[in-house]
Amino acid sequence: MTSPASRSAAAAVEVTRARVAPAAPPETVGPELPIAHHVRPFLGWLQKVRELAPATVLAYEDALRSFLEFTALVGVERPSQVKPALVDTYLGWLRHRREGSPAGIATANHRRAALATFWRYLIWAEATTTNPPAAAFGLRKPKRLPSYLTPDEQDQVLAALALREESRPRGTDKYQRVRAAVSWRDYALVATFVLTGLRVSEAAKLELPDLDVRAGTVRVVQGKGAKDRIVPVVPWLAKLLGRYLAEARAQLVRSTSSAAVFVTARGRPFTERALWYLVSRVVSPLVGRHIHPHALRHSFATRALSGGADLVTIQVALGHEPLESTRRYLHISNAAYHATLSRSVSTGWLSEPRRGRPAVGAGFQDDPRVREDRRIQRRSRSGPRARARDARA
Repeated sequence: MTSPASRSAAAAVEVTRARVAPAAPPETVGPELPIAHHVRPFLGWLQKVRELAPATVLAYEDALRSFLEFTALVGVERPSQVKPALVDTYLGWLRHRREGSPAGIATANHRRAALATFWRYLIWAEATTTNPPAAAFGLRKPKRLPSYLTPDEQDQVLAALALREESRPRGTDKYQRVRAAVSWRDYALVATFVLTGLRVSEAAKLELPDLDVRAGTVRVVQGKGAKDRIVPVVPWLAKLLGRYLAEARAQLVRSTSSAAVFVTARGRPFTERALWYLVSRVVSPLVGRHIHPHALRHSFATRALSGGADLVTIQVALGHEPLESTRRYLHISNAAYHATLSRSVSTGWLSEPRRGRPAVGAGFQDDPRVREDRRIQRRSRSGPRARARDARA
């Protein structure tokens, strides 16, 4: 049983297949090579010339593989056959396809941006002259407030993890020692996310030379956008990390030579996916809803803004490129914002309505525009025109 959206996506693919002229065989294409021919050189150009991160190159490769899968369905092979309408149909296919899991709006728009970069490369390589993905409409992404933990929930989570670590039995048994070290690691890891706002990728790549417990700083090396930054560490967290490195981590990396700050129970560095799953598994049961590591990053920004930090300071701490990325935390920042707005809106309104109408305060009654409107209304109800109108009725 297919959903109406899936049937609509399939119908759009059929219409597109009928509209697009069948591609000529490779030997008759002439100087215009197939789209798939340019993928490998493009990925090499991203890696060698633009020097993008391996994860970014992999994302481009995944986007192009998905687009080639779609073009095979509709019979498109050459760059000149791709039009903006075809790209929009591809985005709809991503959202409602029956095979595999449908893509989200953000994922679909990222695929379109990747295709636009690929077509800019084709123009640079003189393989085409237009950029249809850049001319496509794309999908409208709803603006949602980021999920986060309130300051009380942050304190609740850290207190619960501290209690769990303290109550863990410590004995001479190797299994008990490892479990105690893992519990201490989870406590230090969640506290680091909450109090520094690191990304998952940055926490996974964090190494011992990047952490200075005495100076109270964390150096983020090659963060998002290949940017380095220094993040301050509050004294309480610095003391916690110092104990973790001296006791728990030393227990976990006994048989390995890993330089990663946060390691698995076997002493190996975390992958981003494993770190994401671990934090979700540890924090979510403590607050009764699903929490991902990026929500802890949002929690850090919200708490810093509530504590009086300005947007530029938070922007530097989070490593945001545009200030607009940081500005969204203004909507969820602190209780003072809501209290001020409520106080401003309620000013001038009386507590009791009068004659069935919302009662306004003296400030509204004294407005000359309001007095003039009421005078006109009285004249219209009692003047000669009103009496003539009543006589005709």
